[in-house]
Amino acid sequence: MTERLDAAARFVRVVGWLFLVTAALALVVSGAQVALLYGAAPGVAVDGRALAVAFGLVAASSIVAVIAVAFLKRQRWARAALTVIAALGVAASLARLLLPASPVEPPPPEAPAEYLRLLQLISLVDILAPIATSLALGWILWRLRSAAVRDQFR
Repeated sequence: MTERLDAAARFVRVVGWLFLVTAALALVVSGAQVALLYGAAPGVAVDGRALAVAFGLVAASSIVAVIAVAFLKRQRWARAALTVIAALGVAASLARLLLPASPVEPPPPEAPAEYLRLLQLISLVDILAPIATSLALGWILWRLRSAAVRDQFR
């Protein structure tokens, strides 16, 4: 029984830190995007949609960071919120996998072999990344619903 609780506590720590570090990195990147868009040279048109998306990513990253900290503090609502975030991640990954992407222009006939291999690798990663993400988040969802993890938040 104690071993199960130790594993659940370790799971909560690892997942909490994983989400916190990911949110922090996303916050840095999206914050840099906002800074770059605001710091555009005078006279250069800034795409309003790009700025709105960057601000949205800053907000979403901040929310995930707050939830991750609350999750690490074992607040009950944070487990439910992280479950929703993981479920949305699975849905987004599956949508990315199932919905057709915009077509890529065919390479020019004189393209080097290395370039063609790079395009093949990109196509492979474009398929494998959403599958891996869905599996990892699905496993996290499954573990979040377990009794041992649930007991960490009472």
